[in-house]
Amino acid sequence: TLCRRTLTMSLAIEVRNISKAYHLYDKPSLRLKETLHPFRKKYHREFFALKNVSFTLDKGETLGILGANGSGKSTLLKIITGVLNPTEGEVIVNGRISSLLELGTGFNPELSGLNNLHFYGVLHGFEQEQMNQKIDEILSFADIGDFIYQPVKTYSSGMYSRLAFSAAVHIEPEILIVDEVLAVGDMFFQQKCIHKMKKMFESGITILYVSHSHESVRSLCKKGLLLQKGEVELFSDSKSVFDVYFKKSVVPESKTSELTDSNTDLATIEEAITFKEGEFKIGNEAWEKNIERLTEDHRWLRNLVVLGDNNQLTTSIEFGQDIKVKMFLSGAEDLNEGSVVLRLWNEVGESISGTTSMHLTQQAIKLKKGERYIVSFTIKNIFLTGTYSVSCGLEKIIIPGLKHHLIDGAMHAATFSIQPPDDALHGIIAKVKMDADLKIERVSS
Repeated sequence: TLCRRTLTMSLAIEVRNISKAYHLYDKPSLRLKETLHPFRKKYHREFFALKNVSFTLDKGETLGILGANGSGKSTLLKIITGVLNPTEGEVIVNGRISSLLELGTGFNPELSGLNNLHFYGVLHGFEQEQMNQKIDEILSFADIGDFIYQPVKTYSSGMYSRLAFSAAVHIEPEILIVDEVLAVGDMFFQQKCIHKMKKMFESGITILYVSHSHESVRSLCKKGLLLQKGEVELFSDSKSVFDVYFKKSVVPESKTSELTDSNTDLATIEEAITFKEGEFKIGNEAWEKNIERLTEDHRWLRNLVVLGDNNQLTTSIEFGQDIKVKMFLSGAEDLNEGSVVLRLWNEVGESISGTTSMHLTQQAIKLKKGERYIVSFTIKNIFLTGTYSVSCGLEKIIIPGLKHHLIDGAMHAATFSIQPPDDALHGIIAKVKMDADLKIERVSS
């Protein structure tokens, strides 16, 4: 039963042994058959989206929830907000909740935007006069002009999202629940939303935050909750939870090989390339599971690893430390005009940097059939603290610098994080460090 009793002391949320089970049927007709069976015979099997989940959160704390797709993150948030009822257990909440799960929940498409705002306020316990005092601020943030007087059903998706987001963040919640980073409206409004969200994180309200952006959970949240197949794997400080989840996401436990062992050194990797054709398997099983192939021909590109200063495999790079990448290639056939491509992506999927061997050396590479090659990159680390992925590829050069044909490539070939600097004065305020000359002159008045 979902419970809304008032908590004592400083607790904002207490989740007690929450479980959520769904009945799965092999055929739709079995649902009816089970309902009508005189002896209540079961034709379903139970699937637990959540199982015995428990945790507490104090007022003013921020909790980041991590887990793979299907681990139960969204289900948990919906139960806490009252959208879903648990099969077992209870939730005790102290404070007004605002949730950013599905924008515009509760909006009536037949009513105008203004009428919907008043109705939204009533749903969250505001009197008419109280909501009137908030309307101007909501409308200023949403910036949809005179459309506020038109029925919501006439809105574009962008206008609808603007109004819904603005309403959700301006009702002065005591507890804010956010499922994923929102991307609403145009680029400028998205930045406006991000700044608003950051202010809310810093304002001292209680926040439950679900995101696939591992670094944002680690940096924004005090506590962390890691879900694994609907069960709590770890509830601790956000850094500890981040470290465990990051390691699991990069190195699947069931697919660990000699290349995904953090103790494997460069000598072991290089020794692997002396294997015969049928034995050249540099960690392929675990590696192939995580990557997205960009071509149909998978014969050339065998692996890619990130190494630390000690030439050991790593998923964590110190701030300012060079990023060392080694790509393993196999000569599927003779290639006389080739170029290796490397590209870095940030945690929200933006391509932020890249290069090719052709650009770096001003000449093509040559591969011989049956030979193995290691291509090494040392990248100057000018990047912001965060999580990054590496994509790589091998191109055939058609017209140097103008036309290249991708032979083999892989997205998310490796993932790593850049740790914060020890000295805050050496931090970066943008995506990459800016190298610039500075000159300050005193000009007499």
